[in-house]
Amino acid sequence: MLEIVVGAAAGTLLMACAVQIGLWTLRIRRPKPQLAAWTAVLIAAMAMPAICLAAAARALPHQLFAWSQWLTGFYVFVATLLLLRLMRGLILSWRMLRATRPVGADWAADDARREKLRTCKLRTSTWIGAPITVGSHVLLPAECVNWDAQQRRAVLADETAHAARRDFHIQLLSRLHCAVVWFSPLPWWLHGRLTALAELASDDAAIEALGDAPAYAAILRDIARLPTPRFIGVTMARPATISRRLARIMSEAKPNPNLSRHPQTEELHHEENGRHPVARNIRHCRVVRFRTRISHQNEWQMLPVV
Repeated sequence: MLEIVVGAAAGTLLMACAVQIGLWTLRIRRPKPQLAAWTAVLIAAMAMPAICLAAAARALPHQLFAWSQWLTGFYVFVATLLLLRLMRGLILSWRMLRATRPVGADWAADDARREKLRTCKLRTSTWIGAPITVGSHVLLPAECVNWDAQQRRAVLADETAHAARRDFHIQLLSRLHCAVVWFSPLPWWLHGRLTALAELASDDAAIEALGDAPAYAAILRDIARLPTPRFIGVTMARPATISRRLARIMSEAKPNPNLSRHPQTEELHHEENGRHPVARNIRHCRVVRFRTRISHQNEWQMLPVV
């Protein structure tokens, strides 16, 4: 068993190196083609153990040594812990999804028609502080009723892009790959790469829908200061990557004199010491992390069930 998993990890590593060399050779820089390439690598990596199992079945049987049995037992123990952790996160996400309610406001119907929300469902919850996508559902915090039309449009464009590409399912498959091949650094790197590329592709979709990159950067900065949900889902802004995303948005932003500037975005058009102020503020500001309404021990009892 362990030999099959190790062989699958080695084959996936060679395939990933070939894909990376191909991306460098073709000079592909856009997030969407890179995301498609690494998603194909993930799907092939999940099929690699079956290929190695078929190849091992044709080989001559060999005797296992005692140290190999010990290593197999340790591998199964760690993989089981990671799978149980993943299952717990999925159960918590499912219970959290059941506690949400459909958005019945008038602006939701208008924004749904504008953003073509056909493949995802828009819901709201009082148990989250920031937008998140779970499956094909876009979850908004209860404070979304106080957002202006520009912020709602930016959030919906970003999250619906995640739902349309099935980023939740792809990242869930990537987490499963990490649990099965936990000893290899490639699955963990691949998961981070897929997550980062999905965020960049959603940024491009939101900027295209909003038509104002600095305004979207200001909205993204405000969303990053909201509390991050604890369950499994695709969040709009992670504090770990927000500075790089904002720097990319501002470096590629083209000023449009026909668009009116918002007071919050006026500071984003100036540079100081060779760095964009929005990226500098994110690095030095203190990210607010609120205490959730429910404790970690009583989260199962306190979640409302519909």
